[in-house]
Amino acid sequence: MNDKEELLEKLREADAIIGYSPMGDEPNPHEFLVKNKIFNSGRSILADKDISPHDFALSLLEAHADEKVCILIPGREFDHFGTRHGRGGGWYDRFLKELPQDWIRIGVLSPAQLSEEKLSREPWDEPVDCLLIIEKDDWNIITTNSRKI
Repeated sequence: MNDKEELLEKLREADAIIGYSPMGDEPNPHEFLVKNKIFNSGRSILADKDISPHDFALSLLEAHADEKVCILIPGREFDHFGTRHGRGGGWYDRFLKELPQDWIRIGVLSPAQLSEEKLSREPWDEPVDCLLIIEKDDWNIITTNSRKI
């Protein structure tokens, strides 16, 4: 099984998929999910950035304690090592820190947001497990091996 097939399988087997509403130049993960018939399994939840990352994480932990969960994460820039640079507020880093380590973290980006050079990673930065690179009618996946899950 190749990386693309493996990612599609993980998404289809997920009990819940946590996504986001795209802002500015962020790719729309919902179009990807629909195009690849992912919504026929699991539940889709949008990240609620109007509450604290801690409170949102707690609500998800209560609702999905023993479930398979995939988290779709936006960012401004990613590297091949799973480092993610966002908008500078740290919301996603604080949110991810509260979640179980076995929940799969998927960075969603366009090809222009992939750095060929290693990005700086601060101690509080939470890496992603793989990169979902979306480009018009095509997509690719890079497994980062940044965490042991």
